[in-house]
Amino acid sequence: MRNQDPSENRFAESVTGFCRLVEGYAAFEGDSKTWLHQIGNLMLELEQRIQPLLRSTADDTEYSMLQDLEARFALYQRLKSFLGPFDDYWSEGDLEAGDGLKTGSLADDITDVYFDLKRALNLHVAGPDHEAHALSMWVFSYRVHWEQHLRDATKQLFEFKIAS
Repeated sequence: MRNQDPSENRFAESVTGFCRLVEGYAAFEGDSKTWLHQIGNLMLELEQRIQPLLRSTADDTEYSMLQDLEARFALYQRLKSFLGPFDDYWSEGDLEAGDGLKTGSLADDITDVYFDLKRALNLHVAGPDHEAHALSMWVFSYRVHWEQHLRDATKQLFEFKIAS
């Protein structure tokens, strides 16, 4: 029997809250700013709560975006529409390119974080036999993919708070 670290439970709670909020975005119709404020708070919490887990010896695990590309794109489109003028932002590469195009997208960032977290959460709630694999997936996918999306989105959300 695996001895689960309490920090893993706290992280799983944050993941659950984040996924529920993403799945329930439609309840905020007409108030994307409030939804973004709540998403931003949960993203900061996720960043804090994954730090102790990064010290775990999570080996490489299977990771692929290909298995759910259509679902990712569908959520991305719905969030992009929901966020409207709050979606696009200047990425660091945009400033270097100097072509006047914004390529940063909160909908893209949130969608990618959501799918990486949700896939491992589904394993985590499947029972104790799957918790170690879920932890490995969270840590590995954070390192190779959703860490940058999380940081880009929280940076942009912080800039929104300054501007508003």
